[in-house]
Amino acid sequence: MATCSALHEFQNGEPSPEIGRRDICLNWDGTPALVIETVEVIQCRFDEVTEDMALAEGEDESLDGWRAGHRGYFERNGGFSSDMQIIWERFLLIEDFAQD
Repeated sequence: MATCSALHEFQNGEPSPEIGRRDICLNWDGTPALVIETVEVIQCRFDEVTEDMALAEGEDESLDGWRAGHRGYFERNGGFSSDMQIIWERFLLIEDFAQD
């Protein structure tokens, strides 16, 4: 499992992902849903994302689909350029509170 964000999102005090850090993901109502642990962090340009990185996010079935979807997202949320810096993060599921 993986995700990515624009680097500029972390320049206003939001902590950057760090290997070994655990985070609690919340449901829409604010209750804990999951605990995840960051296992890999890559800072790169948008156009340097590989197919393996894109497919790890699980949202699309191809690199082209990932690029189209993420381009639209970034355009709506602060701007897009193909050379923009992103932070890509791979994580493991540690606990699923729904399974307890």
